[in-house]
Amino acid sequence: MKDFLFSVLLALLAQSVSAQVTAPKNTPELEFALQLKVTLGEAFGINNTQHGRRTVIPITGGTFEGPDIKGTILNGGADYQLANAAGRRAQRARFSLLCTFGNSPYRVAL
Repeated sequence: MKDFLFSVLLALLAQSVSAQVTAPKNTPELEFALQLKVTLGEAFGINNTQHGRRTVIPITGGTFEGPDIKGTILNGGADYQLANAAGRRAQRARFSLLCTFGNSPYRVAL
């Protein structure tokens, strides 16, 4: 009797932890866009703002390339990070790209 109950218990557990067989609906597809190789300056911090600790990492240049695009990352951008007392972090990078589509250069600020 104990063996029977143990077998039933194992069967029930196996059903509840079975793997998902079908893919979720509306699954987004990812496509490679570009790779950035960024050069950075020395980071500096601004302690104890009203929203937390701000860290700034200067973006001093670099390059990027993708299937249909390539170009240069211009000096003058930065990666801004904010960490509050609860440990939550927010990050934002602002920089400019000099893009080449074919033979035409374009400047884009992100």
